[in-house]
Amino acid sequence: MSDEPVTIVVKYCGGCNPLYDRVALVRRLEERLFGTARFVPAGGRECKGDLLLVVCGCHVRCAGTHEFSDLPTVFIDRPEGVTDLVKRIRAMPDDAESKELSEERGKIYGRH
Repeated sequence: MSDEPVTIVVKYCGGCNPLYDRVALVRRLEERLFGTARFVPAGGRECKGDLLLVVCGCHVRCAGTHEFSDLPTVFIDRPEGVTDLVKRIRAMPDDAESKELSEERGKIYGRH
């Protein structure tokens, strides 16, 4: 990972049937990823990021994501999803590594 933190855009569902405290879950993520990721609200002025995190209170996953179709999207609909997301964020390559991998794949498949 680069020294630059990953920007995670956070969008919450409507909260009609929350089975756990969604805000507390995001706070736990912020603590566990301190220095590695920064979190910005989806409704805020800054909606550009590296990843969209949709925090749903139940399995229905009703929150719309069409306005962020260009971002990789992760849904969390239960507290157990935190551990997997932390692993995924920590495993993300930085831009330079991604570019090198893309160039290498292009060579392998005959694209330059």
